[in-house]
Amino acid sequence: MKKILFATTAIVAVAALNAPAYADISMSGSMKQQIGMANNEEDSKVAEFATFDIQSDSEIAFKYTTSLDNGIKISGAIELEGDGAGIDESSFTIQGDFGSVMIGANDGSGDDFADKPSRGDIGNHDNYIVSRGLNNALGDNAVMDQSGDHQKIKYTTPNLGGLKMGVSYTPEMAQGGGGSMANRVGDTSSEIEFGMQYSFDMDGTGVDLAYAFGKEGGDGSTATEGRKGHHASVITKFGDFKAGVAYGRVMGSHESADDDGRALQAGISYSAGAMGVGVYHQKTSTEQAAGGGEDTRVVNGIFLDYDVADGVKFSSAIFNDTMKAGESGVASSTFNTGGWGLIGGLKVSF
Repeated sequence: MKKILFATTAIVAVAALNAPAYADISMSGSMKQQIGMANNEEDSKVAEFATFDIQSDSEIAFKYTTSLDNGIKISGAIELEGDGAGIDESSFTIQGDFGSVMIGANDGSGDDFADKPSRGDIGNHDNYIVSRGLNNALGDNAVMDQSGDHQKIKYTTPNLGGLKMGVSYTPEMAQGGGGSMANRVGDTSSEIEFGMQYSFDMDGTGVDLAYAFGKEGGDGSTATEGRKGHHASVITKFGDFKAGVAYGRVMGSHESADDDGRALQAGISYSAGAMGVGVYHQKTSTEQAAGGGEDTRVVNGIFLDYDVADGVKFSSAIFNDTMKAGESGVASSTFNTGGWGLIGGLKVSF
């Protein structure tokens, strides 16, 4: 019996030694539930919009990592958005002393390096504010990141004494992370993005300088002259305080009503243990179509975040949002709205 047991154990051990080495796999995710309300009022006082809503945002990510004999690491992730959105990001990365190369549906270099002052963990305000037809080329951000999670190839350098750079190319702006293997249909434009960041820290004082550039090619079957955008930011750290400013500029051909605009963001935040508080300001302006005026939007807010426990965060914000239409086309008091909002919620990460 012992001989049979020893023989069986030996066979199992040999099989284990000769078994192929698979990648290490991990799973993580988060769920955010928010309750918020906002009040929007037209200049004409004709219509008011009171919004109370419950918003949710959840996702699950499956990640894998393996290393080759020469030290090169291959990793990847498949991210599934909850709430009916399906696959959001799906990509793999080859990393070594040369830096990293990413292929798949993920963020571009412009989004990677474009920094901005903190607004807390509450997210944007667009789900609670009625835009009333206002044009907003940069949305709720200050960077031209039109490529989003569309399929692309991206190269990022290693950290060179605090300096990192990256470049990405998106051949088709219509192919996202939905899992399709379609040929390039040529219906929309391509985009190339570049970003760089330099960071240094000395005795608790740090500075992050960042710049990003994006150019939409306009080479699809519905091509326009394309757009290009610049983004620059400075974030400073003094002990537990952070202060920063970011500026974005999108330059289009004025062939559409929202392809040319600018955005300025500024903010100061303080963190102490589990708590973080801050104030922020944002102003965006967008040129209307050729011969039109300029639409503007100004947001001011205060946020409070608190880590209730490991993996559990409470976030809240109160803000005022003012929108004004330009002098032609939609120049009407019915498009000039002002509103305030209050949002609070919990985020659980696992």
